[in-house]
Amino acid sequence: MSEKEQEKEKKLIAFVSGSTGFVGMNLVRYLLKKNEVKVRCLCRKKTFSEYSKWFSDLDVEIVDGDLTNYESLVKGMENCTYAYNAAGVVSFKGGDKNLLFKVNVLGARNFALAAAKNNIKRIIHISSAITAEVEEDISNPTTEDSTFNPFKNHSYYETSKYHSEAELLKISLQTGLEVVFINPVAILGEFDFKMSPVGLMFKKIAQNKIPVFPSKGKYSFVGAYDIAKASYRAMKYGKNGQKYIISHDEQLTTEKLLDWILESTNAKKPKLMINSTALKYVAWVKDMFEKYFFTFDRFFEVASLFSYHSMKYLCSGQVYDNSLVKKDLGIKFKSLKVCFEEHIDWLKNNGFIVIKKNDEDDDEDDDEDEDEDDNFTDDFYNENENENENQNENENQNQNQNEKQNQNQN
Repeated sequence: MSEKEQEKEKKLIAFVSGSTGFVGMNLVRYLLKKNEVKVRCLCRKKTFSEYSKWFSDLDVEIVDGDLTNYESLVKGMENCTYAYNAAGVVSFKGGDKNLLFKVNVLGARNFALAAAKNNIKRIIHISSAITAEVEEDISNPTTEDSTFNPFKNHSYYETSKYHSEAELLKISLQTGLEVVFINPVAILGEFDFKMSPVGLMFKKIAQNKIPVFPSKGKYSFVGAYDIAKASYRAMKYGKNGQKYIISHDEQLTTEKLLDWILESTNAKKPKLMINSTALKYVAWVKDMFEKYFFTFDRFFEVASLFSYHSMKYLCSGQVYDNSLVKKDLGIKFKSLKVCFEEHIDWLKNNGFIVIKKNDEDDDEDDDEDEDEDDNFTDDFYNENENENENQNENENQNQNQNEKQNQNQN
């Protein structure tokens, strides 16, 4: 065994769920960069092949399992010292209620109980800033102490994240397992291969597929790299039972965000810029229709972005207080412009966003995938036209030859 292998063998093991996700992949890469632990990634064997290319340059151990399968978690965490739960479902669709609670609540419970079973001292649970209730007066920053009101009109996603945290605190009291919560706002950064809501928004604007956008509003973002760094430091220095809001000092206005996207993708500005109140109302009507009839995302992928709750947060202007994560974990945030550029460049470099070189008319923009069927039809007609032209030319040549023969005979 080489010296390098011996050194690796001595390292403690960090268990990471959600490694095939946006935050999880950034966390795995950050842990490997620190070179202090071996990393064991929980992945579902059935779907891992879809994401295996993103692991090709990583020295990690892959174990088959699922948050909803308690036994697979117990087995996967054997001999681990650290455990990070970066897995979860992000959706504002009403139809995903059962899935959200199955993965985000019961899955988190399974994760914590499996960690306790393996005598792991502390887990890091990556949750969301939405579990800190948005203040009625948005001039008052939301803090870790802002109490979530479960009786308000919250989405199933928000409620599932709240209940997952409550469940973990209960398990912590029962078992002595330490739990630290990481609560990020909207995320920018590399390795968005599953297309987060933010990444999907970038893609659809680049394709001129979003005709409506809020004219005014502010939103809080943070880099995926900073979430990974905060998770790593929370394992070392975080306080047991503490939530840490991960949000950049700067907020982005919807105008600035849109300008950045348009500059980076050569896309056209959405045709309708609507004030936030009207946009939220239209989104609410759409949600009510979907609740009783059918969902629009079966026809339009972008429809999944346009929900009342997603519009509420995009337009809220809510400020998040990040002083605690700076104080306890010493986090200094990367520039939002850098995080945005990393996100857009990664999507472009990996084929998720294709930049059109020439301006095309609106009709062409509306047909996102002028796919093989369309090309086949065009080729079919072109071939037939060419054949008809050739036949006409041959007929004309034959006719000319016959005329010449008749003239010679005369």
